[in-house]
Parts: sequence; structure tokens; C-alpha cells
Amino acid sequence: MFLTPLQGTVEQIRFNYGYQAKINSDSKYYEKHRCIETDPLSAPRIGYWEVSYSDRDKFAGKNVSTFLRDYNLYIEVTNIRKDGVNISKDDFNIPKSVSDYFDYGEDVDFMRDYYKDDVIKELINTDYVGKWEYSSKKADEVREKKDKLCFDFLKEL
Repeated sequence: MFLTPLQGTVEQIRFNYGYQAKINSDSKYYEKHRCIETDPLSAPRIGYWEVSYSDRDKFAGKNVSTFLRDYNLYIEVTNIRKDGVNISKDDFNIPKSVSDYFDYGEDVDFMRDYYKDDVIKELINTDYVGKWEYSSKKADEVREKKDKLCFDFLKEL
């Protein structure tokens, strides 16, 4: 992993990494492994970590390019220590709509649009009407106009 401190020395960094076979990449679940780098980081450098003992057989003989060809690699920084202060990702008040966007909206175009609409509505304009909400309202108007009795019945279900 290539580490670059952008604003002075980072005294410690803790992160999780995980990997997933690309053939299973439609799943959001993968095993996480925790790592900690305790050597202060003041200039860019490449860090190396060994895989856990249970994974050695799976990756024996693979180099970086064959690993990345077959697996997706996930890295999540969870804590850093800078200037003697521990900072956790939990210390930041990330709005739910934003964390939902990153958790669920990155993989599929229509979900990206859905969660993007939530971010805009929560953080920029509370009166914003997103594409899905607008389409749904218009579809309801057409259905109600076409057959009011059927529309009212379906609303009650």
C-alpha cells in the first residue's frame, strides 16, 4: 500500500483490508483484517503486510498484478494518530445520506441516482424533488386519472 501523509507527520495509522474474488464481486461482504502501522509516516512510502496464515495457500505464487486481476482489494482507514491525538472515522459526523450513498450507491447506476437525490435533499435543498420521487408522483397522477376506483383500491393495499 502506498502511504502519503498530506499534512505533516502521521504518528500511527490503523486500517482494515479485505479482498474478494472478482467472480463474487456483486456481494458487499468480505472478511476484514486489521492492521496497524506504528512507525511515524512523514514522507510517502510503500507499506507491506503479510496475509494471515489461513490465506497463505490461497495467495501462494501470486504477484500483485495476478492478485489484482483475480481479486478486488478494499482498504478502510479507521484511525490515525497525529500530533498525539487519536482520530477515528467515528469522530466525524457524516450525514446518513452520505454514508448510505457510499455503502449502497456506488455499484449500480440507478441506486447511485437514488442515494444522490437523498444527499441533495438532506444537505442542499430540502424542497428538492429527485428523479424517482418525481417519476412516482407523475405515474400516480396518470394511474389515478385513468382509473380512479382501481387507483384508490391499490392505495389501500
